[in-house]
Amino acid sequence: MRFTCLLALLGLLITGCSKSNVVGVVAVPTQKHTWIGTYSNASTHGDVVVDLAQTGSALTGEIVFGSSGATYLPVSGTMQSDSMFLVVNPAYSPPNPAEFSLRAQVLTNGSLSGTMALASAGLNANLSCRVLPRRTIDADETHSVSSDVIAMTYDGSRLWLSTLGSDYLRVDPNGTIVDTIAIYHEPDAHWTSSVLMFDGALLWGVYPITIMDPGGAINVADLLAFTANGRAPDSVRIEHRPHGLAYDGAHSWSLRGDPAALIRYDATGAVTDSLHLAIPDASQLVFDGAHFWTIGWYLKVLFEVDTSGEVVSVCDLPGTDTGSFPAGLAVEGSHIWYAESPIGAAMLHRMTIR
Repeated sequence: MRFTCLLALLGLLITGCSKSNVVGVVAVPTQKHTWIGTYSNASTHGDVVVDLAQTGSALTGEIVFGSSGATYLPVSGTMQSDSMFLVVNPAYSPPNPAEFSLRAQVLTNGSLSGTMALASAGLNANLSCRVLPRRTIDADETHSVSSDVIAMTYDGSRLWLSTLGSDYLRVDPNGTIVDTIAIYHEPDAHWTSSVLMFDGALLWGVYPITIMDPGGAINVADLLAFTANGRAPDSVRIEHRPHGLAYDGAHSWSLRGDPAALIRYDATGAVTDSLHLAIPDASQLVFDGAHFWTIGWYLKVLFEVDTSGEVVSVCDLPGTDTGSFPAGLAVEGSHIWYAESPIGAAMLHRMTIR
């Protein structure tokens, strides 16, 4: 009787193992979360963006923060119930968990509330962030360009690519390079710009200038207009170095860093409006008729920004090769183009935002 029972039990165990082998292990899904907000204590304050992937209770991702300039850290940690704990990710940085820490509670509305500390900067501050809705990107087309691209815009019929090779490439939306155009700042000064804008009539780029002053160096820029025929006589002096330029159909805007802001300026370069932008590493700028769009230089995600300067959503960009940098944005009707540029080449992504 005992032997019969043992055989029956063994049969059940074998059957259970067989079923386990057939079904396999169910993969734990990975979820993406992005929060944006502020940190502050009695002596300092700034903006912060936290971008994380969660698999089970494990967290990996990145954080960027700052009030004047951006500090970037790869992070990892855990989520237990509604509590989050992050440190510097030892897979990407020397393992020193005491260098950075973030402890926060995820509230019922998805927001974060907690503290963050950075030992090397003597920072220990309260943290408050809201969660950003995540939109979906359809990568409609991808085209490769065998040049280092540093900026991009769309002139109503073709893309213009500014390259490190001191020339501009004009590219059809199907990816065909139409021609190569050289623009000269002065008769002997070949010039390409790190940001580009088309205002419906002229293309605009940046010529950086450093003015030596008794109080130190002052960085300004001349915005220079041009067409396929060469330099136009129009130019505008602005009192900062733009990280991006955009035209909203009536006004020109510059993306200023340090601290980040959207600056509206007139034909004389005078500031007519300034909107705080809570993205410490914002780079490149376009306007689609309703919203601004910008990229995180470190985080490599696409941010949607309304006309008041508030960040309203985030999208995961296609590509984002770890060795590339964000090299430009352009709006073509209902599509947004994104250029990512590994060394020696570039990938152009034509995207639809859902």
